Amino acid sequence: MWARWAKDPTFAPPNGESPLSVGKRAVAAVQALTEAHPGERIVLVTHGGIISCLLDVWLGSGSGDWIRWDPHNCAVSELVWDGERWHGEVVNDISHLPPDAVIEVVPSYVPEMEKTRQD
Repeated sequence: MWARWAKDPTFAPPNGESPLSVGKRAVAAVQALTEAHPGERIVLVTHGGIISCLLDVWLGSGSGDWIRWDPHNCAVSELVWDGERWHGEVVNDISHLPPDAVIEVVPSYVPEMEKTRQD
């Protein structure tokens, strides 16, 4: 089931949601935050799945190719809204982490996929 979810952005497991649905829901939440705090800096802390879906919508094609973003644990991404679209000033930065704290993990549900890092 995980392999299908990772490959098919429209697949929703039982009692779950598809990557495309996650992205739409996350974008709506961030849009509500930006509208409630115009011109202010917003810090969003969340898990990698949400980050991947948001980056796919904002910086990628928005087609559900969320898995390619695969953020490192504790990575920092800084995006700037220019009034029309988001721009990635910093994406998946781990320079603040000591080298021994960074490990590459290939999720078991995507062993055949070549990992693409955006750092």
